[in-house]
Amino acid sequence: MRRLFGGGLVAALALLPAASLAAPPATLTVTVLGAGRQGDVRAMVFDNAPGFEGRTGPVAAFIRQPANGRAVFVVSELPPGHYAVAVFQDENGNGRLDTNRLGVPIEPVGFSNDAAGLFGPPDFAAASFTLETSDLALAIHLR
Repeated sequence: MRRLFGGGLVAALALLPAASLAAPPATLTVTVLGAGRQGDVRAMVFDNAPGFEGRTGPVAAFIRQPANGRAVFVVSELPPGHYAVAVFQDENGNGRLDTNRLGVPIEPVGFSNDAAGLFGPPDFAAASFTLETSDLALAIHLR
């Protein structure tokens, strides 16, 4: 008995895969409000500041046609962590966010926490939120 409940149990637990001890994934539901009738709404979910600020390497990306001024995006099986969401409405259908000569968006944009930057988009810290083991629903308003 001593071997089973002594060092043997510790050794057996050490052999379990780390994934089995990790927190379970959750579902993130993002509702984008204030969408116009023309153009798809595009969303990207990021798990790090460099990706969010450079709009590269999202963990999830979606395109939805809005209905009744809103678009809903659902990300299932998302591991717990810190995330930020960036959205825009592609009013002219060219697949990118259009800006004026100064780099100011001329199409509606929004970010998680309804964050806004002073002279440009918000940084990751302003837009980020924590996803834990329970599902989370966010609303983002296009501006």
